[in-house]
Amino acid sequence: MKFSLDQRLIDFLDSRGIHKNGIQDFLFPKINKMNNPYDLNNMQEAVKKIKDAIASNKRILVFGDYDCDGISAAAILVLYLKSKGARVSAFIPNRFDDGYGLSKDTIKEFCSNGKPDLVITVDLGITAVAEVEELKSRGIDVIVTDHHEPCEELPKCTVIDAKVPGQKYSFNGLCGAGVALKLVEALENRSYITKYLDICSIATIGDIVPLVDENRIIAKLGLEKINSGNCLPSIKFLLNKLSLETISSEDVSFKIVPKLNASGRMDKGQKVLDFLIETDEKRLEELYVSIDADNEQRLYEIATGNQKVTDQLKNIDLTNYPAILVKGDFHQGVLGILASRVCHDYNRPTIVFTETEEGTYKGSGRSVGNIDIHGILSSMSDLFVRFGGHKMAIGLEITKENYDKFYQLFNQKLKETTLPNDYEIHDEYDIEIFENDINLKFIKELKMLEPFGCENEKPILMLKADKLVVEQMRGKNYKHYKIFTKSGKQIVAFAASKYVEHLKSDNTKQLFVDLDISNYGGKTLPNCKLISVKFDDKTFDFSNEIASASAIINRYLSINNKNIINCNHYSTDKLIKKAEELASNKFGTIIICQSQEMLDKLLESDIIVNNYQLCERPMSNKHNCIVLKSAGLQEYIYGYNNYIFMNTYLRREHLFFKNNCNVYDQMINSDYKIKVDRKIMSICYKTIQNNCKNIYANDIFELAQKLCYLSSGIQLSQMLLAILTFAEIGVIAINSITDPKIDVIYGAKSNLDKSRLYKELT
Repeated sequence: MKFSLDQRLIDFLDSRGIHKNGIQDFLFPKINKMNNPYDLNNMQEAVKKIKDAIASNKRILVFGDYDCDGISAAAILVLYLKSKGARVSAFIPNRFDDGYGLSKDTIKEFCSNGKPDLVITVDLGITAVAEVEELKSRGIDVIVTDHHEPCEELPKCTVIDAKVPGQKYSFNGLCGAGVALKLVEALENRSYITKYLDICSIATIGDIVPLVDENRIIAKLGLEKINSGNCLPSIKFLLNKLSLETISSEDVSFKIVPKLNASGRMDKGQKVLDFLIETDEKRLEELYVSIDADNEQRLYEIATGNQKVTDQLKNIDLTNYPAILVKGDFHQGVLGILASRVCHDYNRPTIVFTETEEGTYKGSGRSVGNIDIHGILSSMSDLFVRFGGHKMAIGLEITKENYDKFYQLFNQKLKETTLPNDYEIHDEYDIEIFENDINLKFIKELKMLEPFGCENEKPILMLKADKLVVEQMRGKNYKHYKIFTKSGKQIVAFAASKYVEHLKSDNTKQLFVDLDISNYGGKTLPNCKLISVKFDDKTFDFSNEIASASAIINRYLSINNKNIINCNHYSTDKLIKKAEELASNKFGTIIICQSQEMLDKLLESDIIVNNYQLCERPMSNKHNCIVLKSAGLQEYIYGYNNYIFMNTYLRREHLFFKNNCNVYDQMINSDYKIKVDRKIMSICYKTIQNNCKNIYANDIFELAQKLCYLSSGIQLSQMLLAILTFAEIGVIAINSITDPKIDVIYGAKSNLDKSRLYKELT
């Protein structure tokens, strides 16, 4: 099959180790390229046991995990065994009542409904040594199929797991459903397993296993099967409910897998298995309604959990501790989701814990880069009640007594086995695109590289731009923006308020974007979405008005915050020397600079250039950085140990500081004054009173900008001072600096002179 690819995509594949003579196989994988299932240890023995059980009409129980992978693996085996007339049933444990995996309680439970003759585990069992002995003592034969990391001692039964050392099988990255698929292939033949590629592709993409080798074949051909309409009735039903005519790997990851995972997280995963193998339309509808309700509950728990985690992150020391460990009152079913979000944002191994009814802590963890979190935790497994997983994801349970010891030991081992560079966040790109690449032809060629996922990540695209037109969306969509390039190409920027000032500047910028195809109004259109922004040069346009606004906000925060800090006033040269001294630790220091002159002086130092990242906003992982053009409301500014302010008026942004941090600023002590009188304050008050209910804003800075547009001749600094002064004396109420909903308190009487802010700045 011939292919045509943009040369940049060919070069990108080459950088990933897919050279010109291998591109054909990569783009068009064939099922005949899969490995021989009999190269897996014990496959011959497993096939014999299953065929004997079918022929003898024995009772077979498929025991699967409660996540999408485990349920999908169970669905593959159940569908296959039923098609052969086997007496088969399935058991998916309840996360809350049964816990993870095989246990004596779950064995007792499924045996109470009629003891099976053969139990086949899918996506679990590799560490269930004692539980397998319990089954054997009851006269039950066992086949374990799994893809997780084995311990030194294996269950004494028929074990199929490509991760067990010493096998002929050349690929050990299959997910649980992939192993089940190979078992069916051994029972039948290679062409037979195409029946189950649809469900197996969903599990493979969803379980974040490497999308290379056999997994790419499964994922690619499975998606093609789904998009052709030749898929399970349940999957076709699900796509219809989600209004998806065709799907990509991203649709699987963000729309399908979360839905299939929801019941296992919130209620009972058994209903998802029942849904997947069902063919009756009415019964599918009944099951879907229940699954959808579980998904709504999942979304609620994620939202509330994210807020709790965010609150804790402000007090976590990322300078001295490489791992992020959070414990609180979280729903057990969303621990992994919460850990994934933090891990992604902060580029740190993350474990989120919640307390169980038994008084222990149950946690779910995720890792980054090449940090083998499973390997590190395996070395301290004696501290855990239970533990399992693989390199990038783990689950564990620990007693309260062992938690503090574990916290220290885990961080210590990370320090011993990793480098500071492992935790750096870099805005890097794979392919530079241009405005005319936002077209269907280029995007279709890009999509030929799908499915994207683990070890076949979507290439990061960068578009250079200088002057842009930025439009804020209306009404309740005010957090989102539309950006237009010189040639009129549209880029959508979701929740992009933190980038707006940078996007509006005339500096040359690197826009990191994602390209896709959208179908709207019967039309197929190219779709470009903003991911992040980085300045392309080191020359910045510093707005005096923005600097003035920043000064007001900083002073307000200093007056209204109780944190006690160590504040040191230095000359410019000494500030630079201090920055060089603090560079010995790559994490924990932030320099805030708002003049080109100061920036140029900083960049004369090789020590600073090599140890500080120049960026538009503070680094989430607290890497040393120089922040430019701050409006005083920068995301992630909290949590640093050292703050260096290169301009006097940026002193004391206390709201974001943690206790006992060090602040270094200019020794010049000149008060900053704003030209404002009572007439101007009166105009500001009337503008606020008449318009605040109808204005949506991301922060108080943006709110003041919008109110200025509605008043005559009022400057941004004057409006900001008015808002904060009125809030201080109780004439209006605002939620917070970063959630500026205003309520006018009618009838309130107060005096401007009662405001410390007003007296200091006028």
